[in-house]
Amino acid sequence: MFIPLREDDPFYHVVAQWVAEEFALEHGGSTATTAFTGLYVSQSTGRIIRDQVQIIFTDVAVDLEDIIAREELITTLDLFRADIERLLPDEEEIWVTVSPIWIVRR
Repeated sequence: MFIPLREDDPFYHVVAQWVAEEFALEHGGSTATTAFTGLYVSQSTGRIIRDQVQIIFTDVAVDLEDIIAREELITTLDLFRADIERLLPDEEEIWVTVSPIWIVRR
């Protein structure tokens, strides 16, 4: 999940911490990056915006080939994203991505 961190509003940091803790509780762990600068074009103004962005990762034990399990995961994450957007109403959007990762062991 990509969470913007605004310097003028400490609530953004509270939300990011909450997301990391929820992922840890729900999935057994999470990782939050150090904030870095992200650039995007504002849909409302067309201007380039520079944000501090934190990415929060978690491992989810879901077989993405299983259509039912994948749809349940997408529904859950979409509801979670909508909650974050309600908490941070000044944001145009919050990104949630899902990518398969394989751990190589011999």
